[in-house]
Amino acid sequence: MSYKNNRIKRLAAGAGALVLFFLLQLTLPCFPLNLTAVAEEGESTSSVEPASTDPEVTEPESTEAVTTEPEVTEAVTTEPETTEAVTTEAVTTEAVTTEAVTTETPVVKTVTGFNVACGEGGRTSFLEGETFSAEGYEGTVTYSDGSEVKLSAAEMTFSPSGKLKASDTSVIFSCALTSRTSGLPITVSAAETLTAGGEYKNSYREEEENLDLTGMTLTVGYANGSSLSVPLSDCLTTPTSEAPLTGDVTSVTVSYTVSQGHTLTVSVPLTVRKAQSVEVRSLPDINFYEGRALACEPEDIGVYALFEGETEYVKVYNYDIPLAGEPLIPGEGGSATLRLVLGSAETDFSVAVCKVAENGYSVSGPAQDLYYGDSFDPAGIVVSATYEDGATFEITDDVVFTYPAVYTAGETVTASFMGNVIDISSIVKVHTGTLKIVKLPTKSEYDSGESFSPAGLLAMVEYDDGTSVSLSAADLTFEVNDPLTESDSFATASWNGLTAPVEIKVFPSRRIARIEISEAPDTVKYITGQSLSIAGIKVLVYYVGELGGEEVDPSTLVTVPELGSPVTAGMKSFIVRLKVSDSVYYDALQPIEVESKTAIAINIITKPDRLEYTEGTSFNPAGMVVDLIYNDGTMIPITGYSIDVDDTFLLTTNDPVQEKTLRITYDKYETSLTVKVRAKAVKSISVLTPPAKTSYRAGESFDPSGMKIVLNYSDSSVSPVILPESYYTYAPTGKLTAADNAIYVSFRGQTAKVDITVTGSTTPAVTTAPESSSTSTDPLTPDSSQGSETATPPSESSDPFDTGSEPGPVDDTSSPDESGNEDVSSAVASSGDETTKSSKRSKTGGIDTIMFLWIGIIVLIVIALVLVIIYYKRHFT
Repeated sequence: MSYKNNRIKRLAAGAGALVLFFLLQLTLPCFPLNLTAVAEEGESTSSVEPASTDPEVTEPESTEAVTTEPEVTEAVTTEPETTEAVTTEAVTTEAVTTEAVTTETPVVKTVTGFNVACGEGGRTSFLEGETFSAEGYEGTVTYSDGSEVKLSAAEMTFSPSGKLKASDTSVIFSCALTSRTSGLPITVSAAETLTAGGEYKNSYREEEENLDLTGMTLTVGYANGSSLSVPLSDCLTTPTSEAPLTGDVTSVTVSYTVSQGHTLTVSVPLTVRKAQSVEVRSLPDINFYEGRALACEPEDIGVYALFEGETEYVKVYNYDIPLAGEPLIPGEGGSATLRLVLGSAETDFSVAVCKVAENGYSVSGPAQDLYYGDSFDPAGIVVSATYEDGATFEITDDVVFTYPAVYTAGETVTASFMGNVIDISSIVKVHTGTLKIVKLPTKSEYDSGESFSPAGLLAMVEYDDGTSVSLSAADLTFEVNDPLTESDSFATASWNGLTAPVEIKVFPSRRIARIEISEAPDTVKYITGQSLSIAGIKVLVYYVGELGGEEVDPSTLVTVPELGSPVTAGMKSFIVRLKVSDSVYYDALQPIEVESKTAIAINIITKPDRLEYTEGTSFNPAGMVVDLIYNDGTMIPITGYSIDVDDTFLLTTNDPVQEKTLRITYDKYETSLTVKVRAKAVKSISVLTPPAKTSYRAGESFDPSGMKIVLNYSDSSVSPVILPESYYTYAPTGKLTAADNAIYVSFRGQTAKVDITVTGSTTPAVTTAPESSSTSTDPLTPDSSQGSETATPPSESSDPFDTGSEPGPVDDTSSPDESGNEDVSSAVASSGDETTKSSKRSKTGGIDTIMFLWIGIIVLIVIALVLVIIYYKRHFT
């Protein structure tokens, strides 16, 4: 029984699991989103942590530090050697006394002493600067026999004999009887001060008066209190009395030399009155002449000065005229200005200068003809000048002759006085000439490396007076490379400064036969005025006795005319030249075509400053530069171009920004410029002028000809240009019916009404303006069963830049028209809504049916399970 119960339980459990399975199968299709969400929430992501691998620890090798003890070096101290001083005992040699041999000759007495004593009247005390006096001194000479000789002061000499110095402490005496000297002490009192006194002049006029110290007394004071008067003549003064005192002198220094190396000074203050002003009041009554010095004495000029502390001008004589000895040079007005200086005062004064009369120079002396190679000698030439007052002076010494030591080509011989040129051609004729090569040398063609030979050359110098001098090669010098090189084309012959070229030809050691142009240059077609070019040319050179040619470096080529020069109309070729030298070259002819310079186009080089505009504004070309382009690539700016543009910019579409292309023309040439125009919001449009035709018969189409519309912008401005009728859309379109009584004109989402009249009978039609949601501008056709005859205007659009069809005004009322029918548009809209709702309901109903079906199946299964369980319990328990 227990076994049966377990089977029942297992059966019930299996039935429950089956029920759960079916429930899951039922709910999953119905609620996929919810189940998925649950699944996502219940999904557990096992995060597998990576195995942590301990890093391998590598123990560093323990390196044992090896400490090396420094070697100890014992310092070896070397004891200095002691050198024993060797003491040499002085060897005393006993004087050998030679015993005098007594003869019968007389005994000679010798001087055994010389003494000087200061007796009565003698002095032992002196003043520095005094001269020692031996008066009162007596000398005694003692001999070997005991005898004495007395000497007076006059019989003795002494030292020092000049002025005593303070350092002198003794006097040394000598006499003619002996070479012995005798000294006696003395005392010399040092001089310490120099004092100035007395009455003397201490005030002077600057530059006018010399120093005069007459009356000054000078006294020297000594250390022992004594004093001594010294005469002024024994003293020196700074400044000296030899020149007038200058204005910067404030004192005079008096110096007195007391003794050698000892000078006493005393400074005495002085007053030097500076000149405050100076005047020239009179000049001598004489003439002054151009080029001659100021011919007068200083006292002849009346110069007066006013000095400091004085009230009246006084006549002065010690002034200075720095340029008095220079030649007088008259300025404007015929006067020469000179400067007079007196100390710190100065003034300018003018003197009338008599000029040399016109053609007033006369030259005399021996005549000379100067040819190249001659020497000029001015000796014997006498130059005189006659002045405007008739006076004549010889000025030869003041005349400046300019001439070379040897007269050669390019040199001149001139004479000048005070910068004025004196014509000396009356006695000195300087001839000029030209060197001409009369006959070329015998040899005029050389190979590179040879030497020039002038043999056979003849030359001639032709002078301006018709005379000539024949010259041979020996008379000339030649300048040319030696040996000759390929670049040499002439030798220069020279004689006394004259030169002439001697043409020669120097051929390279490898002689050239000819050159040929194997490839023409890149440019062979030119426009008049373009620069000549040989870029890309290939030239071959052929040598004498050799086959084939070698390519020439284009940089070594020249052209005739020159490279870079402008080509001219009518040119058909130019010369390509390989130049060895000026006299040796080889030519090849390159043909070219030259066409006239013409204009081919215009181009905008610089765009205008403004490239974006707002609708209704005008184009501004400021900053735009237009060039006229020629066929040679050159360009010139032009201003006479025209711009094809409306007075103002207007947009013709609903785009907020349009690009406008402007056509720019000049003569027959044209270019274009693109600018951007931004739209302005249009508030409304209004009919300014209705179309020419407003009455129609049924079946005709609307004709907008003559209609003018004005745009009213949101900023209260009005379009300044009336757009053409082709810019707008119209409703209705197509054939008109008797029911049409208006045309609705639309532009940029705004609509205006134009009243029309249509006569005749046709099938009634409903006239409507296109809705904003419609994709077609054609009016809607009403249902014939409704019989609507009233035209409804299109609704207004709130978006002025709507890119769909342009709407017109719409009546907001949904009331039925006169026939009781609802608005066709409303009906269509309602029909659409019902269709949509039905579709939604059908989808929802399908889902509900499936759910109910599965629930029914589950209920049946559950009931069957319950019945099975009851059956088992009743029959098997």
